[in-house]
Amino acid sequence: MDGSLTGKGPNSWATPYYAHHRVKECEVNETYFGGVICDNTAQLRRVAFHNIVPDGLTRGQPMKVLPFDDELFANGTINKTQYVLNRTNYGRVSFKEKSDPMNGWPVPLITGHKYRVSWGDSGQDWDQM
Repeated sequence: MDGSLTGKGPNSWATPYYAHHRVKECEVNETYFGGVICDNTAQLRRVAFHNIVPDGLTRGQPMKVLPFDDELFANGTINKTQYVLNRTNYGRVSFKEKSDPMNGWPVPLITGHKYRVSWGDSGQDWDQM
């Protein structure tokens, strides 16, 4: 709350590193075990994806999270197709069988950003869950 952990001032954040945390409000900081620290303009929320039916479609598969803000592609310097194909741009979230929630993917997301979410190594996107 007071920023003493992050050195970024009050109401700043420290979180584990995922590739989808590479946004302007945050920076990778090796001092914090390779984690990410964000200034007070960011807000992180725990989001849990779970209860997918039928259960067997995604059980045990990693969830991939791709930052997909409009500003990434606004000036034309990033080719959208190449960006999507580059797997280093994706955060990879492991499947969790234990409770809270059971059989799901809990992950910290930074609010105010757009993400593309997919499951498995095929990169297939789901229309609903």
